[in-house]
Amino acid sequence: TLGASGYSQAAGTFTGGATTFAPNGPLVLSGGAFNANGAAVTSSGLITVSGGTYSAGGATQTFNAGLTVSGGTYSGGAGTTDVNGDLTLSSGTLNGGSGPFTVSGNWSKSGGTFTPGGGANTVTFDGAGTQTLNAGSASFNNLSHSGAGTLRVITSALTVAGTLDNSNGTFDANGLAVDVTGLATLNFGSYLAGGATQTFGGLTVNNGTFTGAVGVVDVNGTYTQTNGTFTAPSSTFSVSGNFARTAGTFASNGG
Repeated sequence: TLGASGYSQAAGTFTGGATTFAPNGPLVLSGGAFNANGAAVTSSGLITVSGGTYSAGGATQTFNAGLTVSGGTYSGGAGTTDVNGDLTLSSGTLNGGSGPFTVSGNWSKSGGTFTPGGGANTVTFDGAGTQTLNAGSASFNNLSHSGAGTLRVITSALTVAGTLDNSNGTFDANGLAVDVTGLATLNFGSYLAGGATQTFGGLTVNNGTFTGAVGVVDVNGTYTQTNGTFTAPSSTFSVSGNFARTAGTFASNGG
């Protein structure tokens, strides 16, 4: 049903056309199939998937009040999913898709299944203020923080199967473990390691400030520093590969 207050669907199939679908308000899918079918979708209200399947396809899906998955399936595609608000997963399935996935609000997983997209798929946090990230024991493929604010890990440890990049603002591990299989890169901004173990497949500091605390920082690969400031934790800083520092400041911090 498409009305003045948004769009709701409880059954049947919706197939997008050649133009942007822009409901004036929230979009609620409680059953059936919503297939964007290569069409862009722009919603001024909250997107709620409580049943059925939302297939994003190859065009940009812009959700200007957030995305809630409380049942059913949201399946990202090759196009961008741009969540300008909070992402909440309490039940059902969220498939990241192969395209870019951006979130400007909080990420909260209290239930359900998050399946990250394969290949180069990256979830980017681009908010201007503080964003919280509760991964709910799910793993990301690649993760990037580009927002001017703070990305703060809360509630559960963070696991990234690919790469982690901080290009702006502050990444705050907040006393929780962060495990990155691939390369972690600090291009600008700051990384606050906190009191739990930070494990990286490699670590590159190109600029900004990496601050260790009491938790172990374990680099299972090469440590590279071309600029910026790195302060080691007061406990243990270990590197299994090469140590290549060409510029910047390195402080051992008694570790």
